[in-house]
Amino acid sequence: TNTVEAVIDVSPIPVDVAITPDGSRAYVLSTLFDEFSLIDTSTHEVDETAALGDGRRVIFSPNGELAYLLGSEMISVIRTETNTIEAAIPENGCDMALTPDGRFLYVQDYTFETGDLVVYDTATLTPVETVSDIGGCGIAIAAKPPSIDVDIDIKPGGSGNSVNPKSQQRIPVAILTTQSFDAVHVDPASVVFGPGAAREAHGRGHVEDVDRDGDPDLLLHFDVRDAGIRCGDTRAALHGETFDGLDVSGSDSIRTVSCK
Repeated sequence: TNTVEAVIDVSPIPVDVAITPDGSRAYVLSTLFDEFSLIDTSTHEVDETAALGDGRRVIFSPNGELAYLLGSEMISVIRTETNTIEAAIPENGCDMALTPDGRFLYVQDYTFETGDLVVYDTATLTPVETVSDIGGCGIAIAAKPPSIDVDIDIKPGGSGNSVNPKSQQRIPVAILTTQSFDAVHVDPASVVFGPGAAREAHGRGHVEDVDRDGDPDLLLHFDVRDAGIRCGDTRAALHGETFDGLDVSGSDSIRTVSCK
């Protein structure tokens, strides 16, 4: 409704606010006392304050375990469980952003006309790349699109999709081309099948018209034991990526046999 639901008193001169990934808390950064006001989002009340140094921006890791506080001389890495600083990066940045998987931190320095963009590995807090002389101030990283649902056919051409989990044979699985998806765009090397995440047995895929509809499909083969299918399982799933890095996933029904 875009209406004001509550007004919350926080530390003076708030300059930034961020919500934890689980939505349970809001961190409000104030500059007068260089502290955070931590708000319980279910009650709209400040339940804690934490003095963590000067800052102008705060962001969270995808799992919410870490917060990154951008200050005038450094970026502080904060453990949110205890709200304590556990590491620091010497960097005078004007903005920062994390990749969706949390592996890399992009920091833009404060030289507006000739500023650099520095990429840090969050595991080691060391720079891995620098893009020079980009100017301006402001970073936005696009989120990876959601996984694409694809049609797959386990044991194409057969009926019942019977699978013997104890078998030492290979099971064929086809990714089918449809009006909205071209199966040959899938990278066979990226594909895993079943609970055991089996890889393609030949290390490559086979392009053929499996369902005889005039479109090329991608046929893959997996070792049954590597797939980790268990007696009683009724479906098996496949996951992978296209050559462009888009996630794909699909599943098909199965019937386990020879389990007694």
